[in-house]
Amino acid sequence: TLEEDARAVSMWNFAIAGCDLPEDFVYEVTRITMENNDKMMDVHRSAATTIPENVVHNTVMPFHPGAARWFNENGYEIDDDMIN
Repeated sequence: TLEEDARAVSMWNFAIAGCDLPEDFVYEVTRITMENNDKMMDVHRSAATTIPENVVHNTVMPFHPGAARWFNENGYEIDDDMIN
């Protein structure tokens, strides 16, 4: 319904985890989220961009060790300086 170009800010979904959460728990939450995108999109269409390939766009939020482990084990390298 736009009649002219609209400027937009890109937005990404982030899950925030406390540093004291167990590594295995955060690993499983990350695994379930990243491996079930189709089910996530059934809940909300914005999940279309919640895919592991988009991890490269996070240059500001540190990763919980559990999340970093899932990404590293699945071919998405998380630099050590990005793990909190």
